[in-house]
Amino acid sequence: MPDTAAPIAERSITFEVPDGEMGALYTRREDGEVLRGVVLVHDVYGVTPHMRDLGRAYAEAGYAVLTPTMYWRGDGPAEGWPPRTAEIAKIGGYPDLRTIEDLKAVVGAMTRRPDVDGQRVAIAGYSFGARYGLFACARGAEAAALVAFYPVIMYPVLHENRPVQPLQYVDGLKVPALFAYGESDSLVPFSQVTFLRDLLRGQGKTHEFHTYPGVDHGFVNTMIKTHDPEAAEDGWRKALAFLETHLGGG
Repeated sequence: MPDTAAPIAERSITFEVPDGEMGALYTRREDGEVLRGVVLVHDVYGVTPHMRDLGRAYAEAGYAVLTPTMYWRGDGPAEGWPPRTAEIAKIGGYPDLRTIEDLKAVVGAMTRRPDVDGQRVAIAGYSFGARYGLFACARGAEAAALVAFYPVIMYPVLHENRPVQPLQYVDGLKVPALFAYGESDSLVPFSQVTFLRDLLRGQGKTHEFHTYPGVDHGFVNTMIKTHDPEAAEDGWRKALAFLETHLGGG
């Protein structure tokens, strides 16, 4: 049995992606066991202390956790807190197809690690990361499950870097997926949330769908004002139960 009392270690690693070398944090128990894996994909703010805390929480739950720096090319928001609005606005033009390939490479690297069970690796994404988690799973990422907290599912306008609406990726989703939204999400209108729920049902996708009345976008993030502790805790319990169901026990 894995040693659940073993200390959690976090270290920086690098690995190859299609056009360079990406950095990431790797967090897991120091017990020598082959563990199930989670690729933890950050929200718009990047690899903040909040994301590191999430990585540690998944590790304490028994997973090896890889948290990639999706802004590794330097074209995301500048480091620092609180983030400036002008910096966050850069993400409006972030290139979808390139980011999908990056994330597929991350998942592939995770599945090939000798201390990870490559058949039991999930993507867990939050906002920005949830959207690209959906895209990557729909485009052949080697993941066995997807946890997606409040991804944007409709772009106000399409352009060169955003050529396809997020909802169009649902058809290609082949893995079990959990989606969670606040019903008062200021970025994703509830009419879009219910449309996504109905689309998943109509296409017969294996999924869970959870919504929280009166809760806004980003409710998991402890560093922003829309954090909702009760919804975040419930979402966490549901995400862990979902992973136990679809990745199998540790």
